[in-house]
Amino acid sequence: MEFSIIIPAYNVEGYIVRSLDSILAQGLPASEYEIIVVNDGSTDKTEDIVMEYTYRFRSVQLITIPNSGPSVARNTGIQHAAGRYLMFVDPDDYLVSGSLLPLLAYVKERDEDVIGLRYCKVDEDGKTSSYHHQRFPVNKVYSGREFIEKNNIIGVVWGYLFRSEFIKKNKITMIPGIFHQDEEFVSRAIFMARRVIMSEYFTYYYYYKRKNSTVNRMDMAHRERLIKDTLTVICSLWEITLKSEDSARHLARKLRFLSLDLIRLLIREGHSEQFIRDTLFELRQRGTYPLPYDNYGLKYFTFRHLVSTEEKVAKLSSLPRNSFIKRYI
Repeated sequence: MEFSIIIPAYNVEGYIVRSLDSILAQGLPASEYEIIVVNDGSTDKTEDIVMEYTYRFRSVQLITIPNSGPSVARNTGIQHAAGRYLMFVDPDDYLVSGSLLPLLAYVKERDEDVIGLRYCKVDEDGKTSSYHHQRFPVNKVYSGREFIEKNNIIGVVWGYLFRSEFIKKNKITMIPGIFHQDEEFVSRAIFMARRVIMSEYFTYYYYYKRKNSTVNRMDMAHRERLIKDTLTVICSLWEITLKSEDSARHLARKLRFLSLDLIRLLIREGHSEQFIRDTLFELRQRGTYPLPYDNYGLKYFTFRHLVSTEEKVAKLSSLPRNSFIKRYI
């Protein structure tokens, strides 16, 4: 079996059918894949819907756990996975018809620990746009450390296939109870990977953006938690860098761009001066604030100058939400 497709599901009765149907319609031989839906204590009809699929399709499995969050649900799926490669699908996402058959042929010839996928996003109005970060040379094998050192990777688990044996042997799991668990998992996996490759056009992934989804809530308490959880990811990866100078060099780019994104959130959401000071203090303790100089391009250079002091960050944060500079950064 090549694919274990893991879907964490919590109260997604309006989306899970489309997600499952898009996978089942791929035309894959039943012996080559399994779909593991981890019902994370849903209180709607999600469990009933998936249970019906398990009666109709032997490739669909249902595991129900107490509500614990997507990290625990995905970790549970990993534990039960029998496929050679792990693929993660969010329950409100769906796959393009016919995209997995060519990917199946591709992975049968590969043994990389991590395989990058192509994907784009689609909004509720059906408008699509691509993720332009995926400009890496395709079908070129890197060591994981070389790949993460040289590229600005986006930490979304559904953007990659992970060799199951590699993940389990190295005990790579998602941190429970935080948002952005993808960032830590993907970064750690790539850093530890022996071989990483970006695939070509063989598969496309569509991200369906719900306006009321977890990552799109606008209340300040939620925004503060996003920042604190991003800081948790930074701290976790920073701990790896303490092991050797090589580790610090390989992870420097990822840590700096995570810190850049965190500072951008501080500015855009207009947090209190105390919250800003406390957050920047934590970054300073990890050596990522002020943002270190490096040749990462004009955007990094300009942003680094704009936020070089706590006073500058606080001043930018106090600007009106629709100001040009807030929209620019």
